[in-house]
Amino acid sequence: MTVRLAGWRGLGAIFRIAGLLDGYQAEFARIAREKGIRWADATRNIPLETSSVEVLYSSHMLEHLDREGAQGFLLEARRVLRPGGILRIAVPDLHQLAERYLQDGDADRFVRDSLLTAPARRSVVDRVRYAVLGERHHLWMYDGGSLKRLLQAAGFTKSSIVPPAFTSILDPGPLNLLERAEESVFVEAVRGP
Repeated sequence: MTVRLAGWRGLGAIFRIAGLLDGYQAEFARIAREKGIRWADATRNIPLETSSVEVLYSSHMLEHLDREGAQGFLLEARRVLRPGGILRIAVPDLHQLAERYLQDGDADRFVRDSLLTAPARRSVVDRVRYAVLGERHHLWMYDGGSLKRLLQAAGFTKSSIVPPAFTSILDPGPLNLLERAEESVFVEAVRGP
């Protein structure tokens, strides 16, 4: 939703002053505005022509969707990708969180780091932030295997878990292949014919 705010000049500054946006969100909105990034509901319509892109990258977005929303996003991703196009997805790695929990037994840390619980909206500021920005917690979590199965069910082929610095994208350009690597699992898949 921060991208949506980026389209409303001046409103982001008002939200920042009111304490509704933190510094990271305000900076993200500024960059989105400068780069011309537009908001869209990617679970219903990615505003691109059918079979028009070679690569689609999603980082730390899928976990914020429920299963129906995730399926909608993947169907849209498949629609806009050309046959043979690559979808790269990065999500928080549930397996890594579970391993850490099994090692340290800290249930509070596990629940906090999974972001599977919505914070209480006790103050007026919290309620307004929710009304404007929407949910910020995770609605579903994945490990590499569950993400591969989800992609295969959506009609993608050759899905594979890839190390952070690896990609089958021929020219990744400025794509940061190490983005949030310490907490993520990366899966790439191909749109079939």
